[in-house]
Parts: sequence; C-alpha cells; structure tokens
Amino acid sequence: ETPFALPDLGQKWLAGANIAFPVEILQHMGGFVSGLDRAGTKLLSSGDVFLEKQIVKDGHSCFYHPEMAVRHHIQKSRLEQGWFIRRYYWQGMSDAAMQLLEETPSGVERVHQGISKAWSLLRSPQKLMNLALPSEDPKQFTEKCFTLIAVGHIAGLLGALRN
Repeated sequence: ETPFALPDLGQKWLAGANIAFPVEILQHMGGFVSGLDRAGTKLLSSGDVFLEKQIVKDGHSCFYHPEMAVRHHIQKSRLEQGWFIRRYYWQGMSDAAMQLLEETPSGVERVHQGISKAWSLLRSPQKLMNLALPSEDPKQFTEKCFTLIAVGHIAGLLGALRN
C-alpha cells in the first residue's frame, strides 16, 4: 500500500500513538489544544484529531503512510468490556469537546443540540436495549459502544464538559 492523503478526517484520521508533524506546521498551529486529552481518570481524547482538522483547515494535508509502525504494550484491563464501555462513552464526550471548540455554540444552542440528539436516541428502542443488556455477541457489543458515543456526546453538549 502506498501513502495517501486523508480527504475526510471525519471518516479516517491518524492515531496520535504514531503521528508526526513538521515542526514548522506544529509551531504555526500552536501545538495541541490544552484540555483535549487524558487527565486523571477521564478518558477525554482527540487532541490529535482536532489538531489534524486544524492543519487541514489551514490548507495542509494529512497523510497515512503504511510503513510507519509502532508497538504498544496493552494492559490486560484494556481488553475487557468495562474499559471499552468507558472509552466509547468518553469518545462521545471528546466529540462534544471538539464540536464546542469548532462551533462555539451558545448555551441555548448546546441544550437544543443535546436535546435533539437525546430525542433521536430515545426514538431507537434497539439502541436503548443494547445499552441496557449485557452482551457477549461482538456485533451487539459494537452497537452498544457506538450508542455510548452518542450518550457521551449528549452529556458533553448538556454540560458534563465545562468550558
């Protein structure tokens, strides 16, 4: 596979675990946004994705290079469902944090967006059932995780994230 530009960072992005920037671009962009990554027990993340979006918005490209590789030691606890449940909820919170930085909505707009997303979720009984029921089925657990992103996003919009 040859290196290629990522045209839509909403669909594919570069993981911060193995990412490189030209120093000049990183300095020009002001580096990573403070407060958009892990702190304490909170699994807030996406500082890397937010920076990538800002770089693209500034007229540059982000490239995936398949020969760049990194090895990580993964803690056993990160392979358990409980960790994934927390991580996906916090991905929703992270998505909300990025949205708030990009759009800077008023308090009323945040509440409106949060309620709209909550209403959409409430109209999906299958998603709500996936949240409530434990599952060993990989497909059903994946759906639960994606629903948790929506729940975290709603929580972030409605004030679980303080600006």
